[in-house]
Amino acid sequence: MEAAIARPFGRNAVKNVVMAGGALQTAEIDGTDAQREISAADAKKTDIGRAQADVERELLRRDLTPAVRAKLLERRAELAGAQRESSEAANAARDSVQSTSMSFTYEAGAGVGLIAGVAEAGHQAYGSLTWTVVTLLTILAYAGPPFLVLLLLLLLWHWYGRRLFRRLFPADQIDG
Repeated sequence: MEAAIARPFGRNAVKNVVMAGGALQTAEIDGTDAQREISAADAKKTDIGRAQADVERELLRRDLTPAVRAKLLERRAELAGAQRESSEAANAARDSVQSTSMSFTYEAGAGVGLIAGVAEAGHQAYGSLTWTVVTLLTILAYAGPPFLVLLLLLLLWHWYGRRLFRRLFPADQIDG
């Protein structure tokens, strides 16, 4: 893919994911940069085209000897073969660009920026509050019944036990 196409494509994809609350974790493009190969093949085709034009111009001259004309015809055939090879190389490079695999890994989350950071902090605070309340309720569920029994015993002692203790053991018996 040509860089002028690939870069805006990637930027737009990342913007869309960030707007949806995600963040780009990894991006991987397998393959080779074919632009150099394409440029080289195109430059070679241009050079061959100029050479072919020169040969054609020379072939139009009427004062050529048969030996020179034969050499020019041979050169024209060589240049035509080189032109085909160069075109095939450019086409192969273009085909390799179209078959280059790209993979992007996006993960849900806050993404980037101030608003995303505040949102992530809010989610963390909510999670922490939830965990704290659940922990307190669990402790209350396990420790509550024994503490209620203890509280009930203390209240019974406060209401009835002290009077019973005073009747069984009067203060004058304890002192003397």
